[in-house]
Amino acid sequence: MEVTVKHNFLKRSPHKVRPTLYIIRNKKVDDALNIMKFSDKGVSKELFNLIKAGISAAKEKELEIENLYVKAIAANEGAKLKRYIFKARGRTARITKRMCHLVLTLSDQPLASKKKDAKTPKVKKDIAKGPATVAKAVAKSPKKDEKE
Repeated sequence: MEVTVKHNFLKRSPHKVRPTLYIIRNKKVDDALNIMKFSDKGVSKELFNLIKAGISAAKEKELEIENLYVKAIAANEGAKLKRYIFKARGRTARITKRMCHLVLTLSDQPLASKKKDAKTPKVKKDIAKGPATVAKAVAKSPKKDEKE
């Protein structure tokens, strides 16, 4: 079972929020709360509250909180406030104040880990083989100064 919660019109740029989202993605809810509690990022307080809102929504659907995982979390682009600043010679420049929408999905099923197949062999490059063949080819090629 999945629970989805949203936080719309967060007054932070999605570009600044996304690196923090990568930290808590695919983690248990308790771990994600601890990470956001002790994080020094500016958006960590809003993410902490969003995870707590997801937990309370999961309680309403009678899900076990110990088994909840952060299945997906995204910072989508929201509205933009367009402002102007005055410049030299009577000109103006536009300032765009961006907002984002946070979407959090919690699931009670653990995510399947991506395991590599044991059948596929590892390919190792022979470093000495590459430059040696190039050096031989250069040595065999005639020089422009020499006449044949």
